[in-house]
Amino acid sequence: MSLADILRCFARDPAEPAKPAPAPKTTPAPAPRPAPAPARVCETVRPVVQAPVRAPVRTEGHRFLCLDTETTGISHDDRICEIAILEFNERFEVTSQLHRYINPQRRMPYGAFRVHGLSDAFLADKPVFGDVADEIADFIRGSDIFIHNASFDTRMLNHEFGLLSRPSIDLLNTNIHCSLKYARSLYAGMPRPRPSCTLDALCTRYSISLESRAEHHGALIDTMLLLKLIERMKMPLV
Repeated sequence: MSLADILRCFARDPAEPAKPAPAPKTTPAPAPRPAPAPARVCETVRPVVQAPVRAPVRTEGHRFLCLDTETTGISHDDRICEIAILEFNERFEVTSQLHRYINPQRRMPYGAFRVHGLSDAFLADKPVFGDVADEIADFIRGSDIFIHNASFDTRMLNHEFGLLSRPSIDLLNTNIHCSLKYARSLYAGMPRPRPSCTLDALCTRYSISLESRAEHHGALIDTMLLLKLIERMKMPLV
């Protein structure tokens, strides 16, 4: 076989269609990765502690008073020598007051004088209870009265009114609220001995200054302290 024959054997037949060139190999693009989830942030939720709020008070038709007396003693025949009454509104603002020193028509025992400092000489020219009874009765009539140890002060007032053959204060359409009883109810579930509920002890516990009471008790001073106390204790008004 000649060289020409060999070349013809390897030559492509012109009628044969050309084979398509192989497609270039391509590397598939990687699938997109999902976006990472946002990092979880651990937040500590702290409860909001709010101071207790006194419920709104319906004051229509109500008059609020704080009352206190000083006396010649604590027996049933002792007499009143000072009385103070503060009228206040639902914001605990004093709106009016009645304050009177009274001649008890008897000598002042030394023990009582040591408490309030009211001497026989100081009280000698003061009005007797009969001179101010109408004024007191009119001032307290139809009111809500707040008193610390109310059983004592109401007993002393009823004794004075009784000596004049006048009706007792419960017949003057009054509502008596005892701050001593209310304070004791706050500690009713505590084991004994329970905290003292005197006016001094409660004022100290509720951060009320006793500077004005450093030397002696006084009816006007004590009513002012009592007004602050019933506000701090959130004692219901009605």
